[in-house]
Amino acid sequence: MQKSLLINADKCTGCLQCEMACSYENYG
Repeated sequence: MQKSLLINADKCTGCLQCEMACSYENYG
């Protein structure tokens, strides 16, 4: 089962925190 995050693009500041969280979840 694929997990996904719902990101509000209007609030995105380019901080990459969502990508870091995704990477951590996938590769630990």
